[in-house]
Amino acid sequence: MLSGKVFGKVSRIAYIVIPLLILSVNKAHCIYDLEINADEILEYSYPIVLLHGISSEKSELTSVANWLSDNLPNQIYNIEIGNGKLDSMFKTMDWQLNELCYEIYNIQELANGFHFIGMSQGGLLARGYVERCNKYPVINLITWVSPHGGVYGFDEKYFEFNNVYKPFYQNIYSFSGYWKDPYRYNMYLAGASYLPYLNNEKYNKHSTGSYPEYPVMYDILFDYEYMENNYDYQLIDWFPEQNKENMLSLKNFVMIWSPNDDVLSPPESGKFSFYKIMESILEYEEPLTVLDLFDSEQFIEDWIGLRTLWKSNRLHILATNCTHSGHKTAECFPQLEELTFPFLV
Repeated sequence: MLSGKVFGKVSRIAYIVIPLLILSVNKAHCIYDLEINADEILEYSYPIVLLHGISSEKSELTSVANWLSDNLPNQIYNIEIGNGKLDSMFKTMDWQLNELCYEIYNIQELANGFHFIGMSQGGLLARGYVERCNKYPVINLITWVSPHGGVYGFDEKYFEFNNVYKPFYQNIYSFSGYWKDPYRYNMYLAGASYLPYLNNEKYNKHSTGSYPEYPVMYDILFDYEYMENNYDYQLIDWFPEQNKENMLSLKNFVMIWSPNDDVLSPPESGKFSFYKIMESILEYEEPLTVLDLFDSEQFIEDWIGLRTLWKSNRLHILATNCTHSGHKTAECFPQLEELTFPFLV
């Protein structure tokens, strides 16, 4: 027999999921059989892991964890990497990913599979776990406003972005590993320590000098060979075939983004789109435009399996109208409930 609390959760789930399944013609929502009873929901409810973003800690997702726990039968694990805020900012993404994999492997309840929700930078780490580790398999990977395409264009008042690809900066600031300069694509490929590997760009687009450099913007002599062979930080081994194979093992990959994102630049990075790479010095003065994921080499050439996931109705791009940090507040929960819950039961 189901307890009153659990029955209430299941009733709420059914109220949310069944109308979506019946009425939706959007492939993003048509993922479950309609014939599912309460006992089956409880039996097959995988645990859910939550991971916070940069300059944050797990306590900032407590309201999210409580909201999920109050409305779903799944066990919730709101996890921390290192000491939270400081390490999320001042430890490399490689270091954080190593810690994340060890942290997850120490939770035996996750051994048979779990759903992973990553917020902002946490979504990049969650995808890193899928591609690099995944011994305890992720069933559905869900990211909220995560910079899958990279970031570019923050306020330069407190940071020398001209130096972002130097080993010193790559060692200190986590976001430097996914800073993607559309004017310096070769520098990004050679110097960024995380995203070129995570997105399999490193193995599909090499630093060959095919993209121009603009010395007027940089006061350093950039040595590609040095950057390739003399990192001060320790890179995790990346295997592009394994990256893709692990992504294709997902039941669903869900990217939730917002056009009102006031942190990511561009906001569309949350759905794996990014600024068009500047391929000519003549384009230097032109305004940056966003290249849609579906028009990108990443998608067309299927570098990490996004095209295959899309064709098999397992890639879902959904949007809220919340601000970036708003996704962890009650004001945004009704939207996230509609978009997220169908993938969690």
